[in-house]
Amino acid sequence: MSSTVRPPIITAGDRLGLTLFLAVALHALIILGISFQSPDAAPPPATRTLDVTLVHTRAEAPPEEADYYAQEDQSGGGNTTEQVQERSPTAIPSPQETPGTSMQAVPAAAPPEPAPDTTRISRAGEEGPATGEPRPAAPVEDPIPSMAELVQRSMEIARLSAQAESRWQAYAKRPDPKYLTAATRRSADAAYLHDWTRKVERIGNLNYPDAARREGLTGRLILDVAIRPDGSLADVALLRSSGHKVLDEAAIRIVRLAAPFAPVPAEVLGEKTELRIVRTWVFTSGNRLQGRR
Repeated sequence: MSSTVRPPIITAGDRLGLTLFLAVALHALIILGISFQSPDAAPPPATRTLDVTLVHTRAEAPPEEADYYAQEDQSGGGNTTEQVQERSPTAIPSPQETPGTSMQAVPAAAPPEPAPDTTRISRAGEEGPATGEPRPAAPVEDPIPSMAELVQRSMEIARLSAQAESRWQAYAKRPDPKYLTAATRRSADAAYLHDWTRKVERIGNLNYPDAARREGLTGRLILDVAIRPDGSLADVALLRSSGHKVLDEAAIRIVRLAAPFAPVPAEVLGEKTELRIVRTWVFTSGNRLQGRR
């Protein structure tokens, strides 16, 4: 006994329903996928931005002329003489902020290509140079750090951030110095430098190092002396050694003994907050200390 499978009968109603479904779907794609815009329509207005600087220090009195907007008043300072905008050391400039670059000008770095496998199995248990298709290198999975490693990394990041913040605040609070050298020509500057040099020479000859006198040491060195507006000594640093530690230490000690100095006149200091004098000092063969150019 056998049975015959009859093919399904497709009626005219089935064909009509399928045709209507395809027509509706086609019209929906056309209507929803095409949009119209007038050629005379104005472009959307550009977004206006306001650049605000985040400063780390605050001044008691606001400046007369401000160069930037910030959350606090500040009278300058820093470690540069140029007019630059203060920026957090942890901030990473975007490509738009970097001169001469843009998002389109920075190409994406191509991932490194895996090194081809240079060996193949020539016979059972033997390796030889590859002659066929290179085998892809096995992917290396990064190990998942443990909780202790994550805590240690967080503490290290916090420590480095604190160091960067303290250094940035120290740079922001640094005074803006005026330098006086032996080549100065302005009358007020030359007069103050002359009187200051004579005082250091007088104190130096009264306190000449005994070791240098006994051993007959001579030498030439350069000191950088920082003086506050009231004449007090802010710092003294050795820029060039004489070659004898005894003379270098004696010169620094003599400058400290000569302080405080006369207050710095306003016409010498100007708008600066500190006076720095760079001077060459010579320990002569006659056991004398002299200031030279």
